[in-house]
Amino acid sequence: MRTLIPLLAAAMTLAAPHPAAQQRNAAPAEPVRLLRGLVRSTDPFAPPLRRARVVTLEGRGAVFTDTEGRFAIPLAPPTTLRVSKPGYAPRHIRIAPSTPDEIEIQLASGAVIVGDVIDEPGGPGGLGGQLKTGH
Repeated sequence: MRTLIPLLAAAMTLAAPHPAAQQRNAAPAEPVRLLRGLVRSTDPFAPPLRRARVVTLEGRGAVFTDTEGRFAIPLAPPTTLRVSKPGYAPRHIRIAPSTPDEIEIQLASGAVIVGDVIDEPGGPGGLGGQLKTGH
């Protein structure tokens, strides 16, 4: 029995992969990079949009644009950004590894109206609904 334990320990050590081999076989992590950008309105005469929210859909980061409409957000492509600001239609922007380090995003003015549909006597209209307006 005493000779069996050292033999088992030696066999387990030989069967385990070397740590360097494990690192070579692991999938490489996507590098995190800093994406910079400018958020503006589709109206060419409007100033850049300050306090627009820029968030990765994977939940890894969220920032607001500064007073000049600029932002910087760390991310690991590929990912998707959601850019939104009250009074504007939100946009989803796909960021690929080949996306430049600086981008410009335009938001169209728009609104979302949420309410209940009622019939003439003031009761529920039976359909309920959501009305979206925008460009």
